Amino acid sequence: MSYNSARAKKDAADRQRLVDRLMKKVKDGKVKIKDIIPNYGTKKYLQISHGEATVNEAKIDEDAKWDGLYGVISNVKSKAPEELLQTYHGLWQIEEAFRVNKHDLKMRPIYHWTEKRIKAHISLCFLAFTLVKQATYRLSIQQTPMSFEQLRNELLHTQSSILVDLETKNKYRLPSKVTINQKNIYQAFGLKRTGVIRKII
Repeated sequence: MSYNSARAKKDAADRQRLVDRLMKKVKDGKVKIKDIIPNYGTKKYLQISHGEATVNEAKIDEDAKWDGLYGVISNVKSKAPEELLQTYHGLWQIEEAFRVNKHDLKMRPIYHWTEKRIKAHISLCFLAFTLVKQATYRLSIQQTPMSFEQLRNELLHTQSSILVDLETKNKYRLPSKVTINQKNIYQAFGLKRTGVIRKII
């Protein structure tokens, strides 16, 4: 467990803001239930009994004791506190993985009905996520970090036009303008992209 004075001031200010909002609704020592339904933050400082709500001063005082304190509770006894904190601080990576899979890769909702198709859909999403992590990792190594959104947008704008010579029937590939980020992405995978027109064999 650790203590931070700046965090303590913020915790106290946040709580006071909720209490001030709550006290505006107090009349004759009581609060009407209909007045507090939308205010989820203030509900924890209320005591409801027989359909009436009153301010729970003990709860406010109890919360104040924790201002500025930060700690992690675990039932794992085989690891040192430092190991547990290190694991907890890596939680953002798991949350990021869920966010990318759910929102960016559209893992859910799944519009499939058979078990086989559902598993195939999830497998493709997982494969795509693996490629995304590999790409962002390689880009970070070459000192050109890029978020998934940036990576996707750059690749979406990586296009080529096919030109056909009407006399010879030869086909040529005309790449779109290549950005620095696009070059970096290709370079991260050992590939090269240029804006040069090339004949398609």
